[in-house]
Amino acid sequence: MTGPPPGPAPVVTGGRTVVSVAELVGLAGSVLRWQERLAESTETVRRAADGMAQRLTAARSVAATLRLVDAAARLVALTRTEAAATGGRLTGLAVGIRLAAQAYATTEEVNRRSWELTDGLFGRLAAGVARAYPQREVRIGDPETLPARPPPEGLAGLLTLLEAPGASAGRVDVWQLVPAGAFHPGTVAVALPGTSDWAPPWAAGDAPDIRTLGASLDLIGRRASAEVAALPDALASAGVSAGTRLVLVGHSLGGLTATVAAGDPRLRERYLVTHVVTAGSPVGGLALPPGVRGLSLEHRADLVPMLDGHANPGGSGRLTIRFGAERDGPFDDPLARASRSHSLAEYRNAATWADCAVDPDLADLRSSLTAVGLGSQPVGGASLGRRVVLELGEHRAPAQ
Repeated sequence: MTGPPPGPAPVVTGGRTVVSVAELVGLAGSVLRWQERLAESTETVRRAADGMAQRLTAARSVAATLRLVDAAARLVALTRTEAAATGGRLTGLAVGIRLAAQAYATTEEVNRRSWELTDGLFGRLAAGVARAYPQREVRIGDPETLPARPPPEGLAGLLTLLEAPGASAGRVDVWQLVPAGAFHPGTVAVALPGTSDWAPPWAAGDAPDIRTLGASLDLIGRRASAEVAALPDALASAGVSAGTRLVLVGHSLGGLTATVAAGDPRLRERYLVTHVVTAGSPVGGLALPPGVRGLSLEHRADLVPMLDGHANPGGSGRLTIRFGAERDGPFDDPLARASRSHSLAEYRNAATWADCAVDPDLADLRSSLTAVGLGSQPVGGASLGRRVVLELGEHRAPAQ
């Protein structure tokens, strides 16, 4: 079994183990109702004790000599006292839980408003800078058949699909996981690499690279990038038939593209996105559509996942694994650390750990990937792949 990556133990968040503030407030409300029912029961005991005391008082006037009656009266008095004390404690506990629920509700509202304010300002800033980049047409190259390779195994196998040294910057690689059959639509993995052109707006020329810094800012600013808009046609050009299930996997900008594309109406009209796997991507402010499972891998020292200013949301279908050390030591080189922590090799190692980790949420995610065909091909089989390259073309007038 593969051990965890170097540094502090990886932390898995999201999934069934995460309880939102709203759920906690609801839980507090349930406890309050339980306490109210206990208080009602205490009141019933108190009224019964009063009735018994009245009957015993009457009995004492008839049989004053019976010590048993005196003992019973003392017992009733003690019961009444204890019931009153218990009722007081329950009332105090109920008040405390009410205050806690109110505090949670207030905190949730403050967090929501802070999130909206921060998200709005950052999103507008990112979108504003992205608009400074020239608007250009997108060219979809002719499809190319890739050499067959062993079928990907597990999460680490999906990340290896992103490795293509020396390949074109705008490549979109499509790998068959399950061939389409008479009774099922088939499944393909779509590999989306990261940013390859970091030029600022004033230095953006006529280079054909579609994966620019401007594309990243577009997506962080909640605007569909040129790649997201072209992806449905690119997949069709690569021979992916309508109705095919898609597992989108991306590194850095590629993870942003995958997350936004999962909710793109044109893509969803043609294909069924089942999973999105991101590595080192700032996707905290982006939502996944219902029914789409998500896994985000984030190195603690990687600055790129922090660029959108948000922690990743949880939920039953979305997991985040944070791994690695924030620093290598007191004298480490911060630039070298940032570059190394963002490398695909670091994320592949973390994915190898995730493939074997004993965690119920990860196990459930792995099972869902197996259900759509990951690792289902026979040993010695081959996965067939095709590649199309997206490039920026002619300049066009910006939308008004």
